[in-house]
Amino acid sequence: MTTNNEVLRDIWVRLKEQEFASSSDLTSNREMWNKLLYYALSSVTDYLCEDNLAVNQQLRSQLEFAGKFFETLPQINLDVNKLFGDEELILFSATAYSFAGYPGASAVVLKGLTGDKLSLTERVLAEVIRYGDANFPWENSQIGLTTSLVFSGHEDISILYKQVDSLIEDAYRRDDDMDIIAAECVKKTIRQCWENATIKLMPNFSDTDQQKWISSLTTEKLHPVLWSAQQELGKHNVFRGNSAVVQLPTGSGKTASFSLILRASLYRDSFHVAIIVAPFKSIRDEIYWDLKLQFHGEEVDINRISTELKVDFSDFSLIERPAIIIVTPEKLLFMIRHNPNFLDETGLFIFDEAHQLDNSERGITFELLLSTINFLVADEIQKVFVSAVIGNPDEVSGWFNSGNNDIVSELQPRKFEKVLGYSYWNNETNHGELLIWNKLQETEPLVKFPYFFGLFVNGC
Repeated sequence: MTTNNEVLRDIWVRLKEQEFASSSDLTSNREMWNKLLYYALSSVTDYLCEDNLAVNQQLRSQLEFAGKFFETLPQINLDVNKLFGDEELILFSATAYSFAGYPGASAVVLKGLTGDKLSLTERVLAEVIRYGDANFPWENSQIGLTTSLVFSGHEDISILYKQVDSLIEDAYRRDDDMDIIAAECVKKTIRQCWENATIKLMPNFSDTDQQKWISSLTTEKLHPVLWSAQQELGKHNVFRGNSAVVQLPTGSGKTASFSLILRASLYRDSFHVAIIVAPFKSIRDEIYWDLKLQFHGEEVDINRISTELKVDFSDFSLIERPAIIIVTPEKLLFMIRHNPNFLDETGLFIFDEAHQLDNSERGITFELLLSTINFLVADEIQKVFVSAVIGNPDEVSGWFNSGNNDIVSELQPRKFEKVLGYSYWNNETNHGELLIWNKLQETEPLVKFPYFFGLFVNGC
């Protein structure tokens, strides 16, 4: 069904203008409010009208603003704010974040949603954004159930699209403004997610049978959609066993990436022992518990070698099941010095937080470990060097694993800007005023934003 672009671009403004017009306190600056709302609301509909699922930088910035604006406005508990607690704005905040490529922010926004004030179509939109969430506060719709089946490999995507088309046709037939927008967002969300679905991409990325992935997706051990970081790893053949120097910025899904690398290698029978090197005991333990949960009930042992310097590790060649070992650099060096033969059983190394090479206290130990492994282990064995930020990936790759690596450095950190300022309520205009500190301006360091209701929080 073809999206009616003109209808989509007009609906939001018409409805929200009516809500604002009902408040006499806001009518004095109605034109200003309409412009701000139109900018935010049209960002969502502009994306709906795009055939291409990719988002350019300008549209992403607009969607980011829309997400933040819609998230903040319902939280302002003032008598003049008639949109306090507006669940539609909360829902479409999550939608804007999702479209902009921030699934984590989208999930956070939806956590407090009860759905009591949403239509059935809007509840379906909330479901498809957070499908697979066992803690969702209401019973799944038919589309929600089918979505779970499709993304776990148990149903064909064409069936889901037919159900969504019926949802859209019904919304247009009833001429319900918000349901039309919500229904179109449902289809766009599903298209966007299916483009990067784990069940669709991972078998190809890893040269493995799709059936191997179905069980983990059905039990919700894997996220049903690959984030940007995992997509880049797949494009650089890391899931096929290539060694790599990888930049994984904070918040890009590092633990999920580790799980996928391990599973891809397991499904190809590429290792008997896999070793993850974590620089600190706290990080080691965090990875250990995450992987224990990820591989619970499966034919693989998850171990963390104790930090006491004693011979407490097994002869890994005698272990029948594959083993994943999470260990600190110091302990792994001790193990190698005691009995380096266990490295013959190791088919995968992951070095986490590898920027610790620059640590003045522990960097020498880490570098000695990497040099030792490079000397004792063949270049063909998969080794993944992971850091949040790598300023010189080509140089690191040339040194690490004799340069036999793919370089994954396309992932740039994306976050909202942090600003310093203050806000207050202007009784004359009946609006919130926002002043932001701009250290680049020496004469007038405070930049004023009048009528900025959306960022005003009482008591700030």
